[in-house]
Amino acid sequence: MLSKDFITKTLTFIANSIFINIFSKIFGMSNTIVAVSIVVIALTLVMIDLKEDIFRKTFLISMAIMLLGIGATVSAMNPVIGLIVNIVIIFAIVYQTVDNYKSPMYFPFLISYIFMLMSAPATYEELPLRIVSIIVGSLYILLIQLVLNKDRFKKTIFGTRKGIVFNIIQQIDNILDMEYDNKINHQVDGLINTVVTSIHHTKSKNKYITEKNKGNLEIALSLQNLNKSLRDFEDINTLNDDMKNCLIKVKKILGLVDEYFYHHNKKSNIIEDINIYIDEISQYRENKEINNIIKAINGIPIYLQLTEKHTDKSMWKKDLIIKNVVKKIDNIDSLEFKFALKMSLSVSLVIFLTNILNLTYGRWIIFPMISIIQPYYDETMTKAKNRVIGTIIGIILFTIIFSIVEDPAIRMNITIISAYIGLFITKYEYSTAIVAISALGSSAMRGGGIEILFWRIIFTIIGCIVAMLVNKYILHYRVSHSIEDLSSEYQRAVNKLNSINITKENETKIYNLKLNIKLMEHKLSGKSRGIK
Repeated sequence: MLSKDFITKTLTFIANSIFINIFSKIFGMSNTIVAVSIVVIALTLVMIDLKEDIFRKTFLISMAIMLLGIGATVSAMNPVIGLIVNIVIIFAIVYQTVDNYKSPMYFPFLISYIFMLMSAPATYEELPLRIVSIIVGSLYILLIQLVLNKDRFKKTIFGTRKGIVFNIIQQIDNILDMEYDNKINHQVDGLINTVVTSIHHTKSKNKYITEKNKGNLEIALSLQNLNKSLRDFEDINTLNDDMKNCLIKVKKILGLVDEYFYHHNKKSNIIEDINIYIDEISQYRENKEINNIIKAINGIPIYLQLTEKHTDKSMWKKDLIIKNVVKKIDNIDSLEFKFALKMSLSVSLVIFLTNILNLTYGRWIIFPMISIIQPYYDETMTKAKNRVIGTIIGIILFTIIFSIVEDPAIRMNITIISAYIGLFITKYEYSTAIVAISALGSSAMRGGGIEILFWRIIFTIIGCIVAMLVNKYILHYRVSHSIEDLSSEYQRAVNKLNSINITKENETKIYNLKLNIKLMEHKLSGKSRGIK
């Protein structure tokens, strides 16, 4: 039986192909690059659930892409002006989408800007049609979200919470059998991070969190604290009757938590049953291990009811969007600022040089740079090596295939199929090989000769070398520096959370601090285990 992932990716590929073809027929071949850019952005943003306030977010995304299109037109008119425009735009793209404890989202926007700038920049006469095409094309991002992300957040939270409950119940069974399992701790922490990240992604730029998600977050944190409290039993050789009774009742509470989200008519009864079990466990409060469990689960009934509340969005201040964007620029010592400055200066300068030298395939220098210039120097060497290896593999495969196949129609289909195959390949050097085949195939069909093989490998190597030099000598930043900075930021956030007054007015600040602290904890934990 075909997997759901295979079917989804296949149908998405077909939909993207249809969209690009229809889009090209409506807005002309010169705007095909806009359709490609829209698809790249849509497929990346599908990892984030934008359903909360989706129409406003889609509008803001379309405005951002429109600014990229206008910037590409202005930049292409004059190399010197272009240098300045590129620095500003690339800095803005990277700075607003990179984060010290989240996956960066700058790549699709930056690659789309390079597409529009170096492959098919619109003239001033063509600019109005390009702007219209971007606005209309952005509706495809809305469509992708509505189709692929239908109930995605709800399903993620529901499934992840179920996984957390299952793992903790399994840990309790292990403890009752005197076989504590440390692996479960990492599994639970990973699932907790999924919940935290999902809630973080649903926030609007104005930082507000819905009442339902406050409840989801508090339940996740309560379950994480419960899992931590179970570690007290790791070194206990014999459980007394009180401990056994407590753990059995905790299992029943967890079962009720899981059951709560299945039943609409029995929710009040489930809350009542949970409170009864908590009261029964509380009689063993003198036991230190049991007391820690009580502290972890005591608020669960309240948090479950919080997930049923509706948010009054009238209190959300829309002007906070602008304030937060401006405020973020204050910290010039941050990873975000340094990385954005490094990326914008280096990429803009190379674009300037490729324009001055009139390098036909100069974009093949830029693309490796964008991929290989990383926030941390530690990651650069490995990625550069894999990029070159992947490109060589791609060139060899392309040469063999296109030497055997000479029919233009079949070559075009091979190029399309290679792009489809790339959807299922995650290993970087192999995905790079597929990208190389697609790029070389497209260039060959546009009249490129055997020289494109030479330029592809030479420009890829140049791009990799430049990226390594940039990461080494311009605002050098290693994982060890990140750990130091993130640890300091984490401590400041914890101190702020501990000192803030718990009032209704401070509620938004408190929940944002909780989210950020949990994200930083996971990031620091990953770095300590060697996960970049």
